[in-house]
Amino acid sequence: MVDEMKTKWFRPSPEFSFLIGSFLGDGWKVKIKNRKSGYDYRIRFAVTDRDFAQSFSEAAKLVLNKKEVKIHTRLRKGRKPIYSITVSSKVLFEFFNLPLTEILKVALIYPIHFLRGFFDAEGYVAIDKKKNRKRIRIGVSNSNLELLEVIREVLNNLGIENRLETDTDREGYKKVWKVVISKKESLLKFKKIVNFTIKRKRKKLEKLRPFSGGRI
Repeated sequence: MVDEMKTKWFRPSPEFSFLIGSFLGDGWKVKIKNRKSGYDYRIRFAVTDRDFAQSFSEAAKLVLNKKEVKIHTRLRKGRKPIYSITVSSKVLFEFFNLPLTEILKVALIYPIHFLRGFFDAEGYVAIDKKKNRKRIRIGVSNSNLELLEVIREVLNNLGIENRLETDTDREGYKKVWKVVISKKESLLKFKKIVNFTIKRKRKKLEKLRPFSGGRI
């Protein structure tokens, strides 16, 4: 099925892998009935970082061969604005209906771009100050353990050590796991190889400075 999709469709590309990673974190798909053609097949994406929305828009524009993919802004009193994107594409809708293993076969042709999209969507940089020391860690959370195991494998293949933890359980919510990177050498490798497109997350990583071994 994947080979068929690749030949009749868009070719694998860094932009497509980034789009897949971003979608698996912050996207969803909807099928809406209409009066003319039967159904509209839409891919939707919404975030609070304008630069991330812009990166997703540029990737979608290249993947779908569109002149423009608009970003819509929704202002919220006392809260960050929401930047949302909607694209109509039956083929892309059908692609995201494939089993996760099939989607990842395409995404992992460009693993670094896939990771960047997913960490932009679901990742964070935490800085803890203890006894005049800063402890920095990168993490990514999700309720899909199968997906996180793949994320771990890709990170390990890049020489980025990580560990899997169970996130805080809250009654009535899905169980969530997180992949955590805390060793200094691995943090620096992530910064150099993967990093984020989101400026506020990149800025936190700029606090990392090379030194020998251990955790920060």
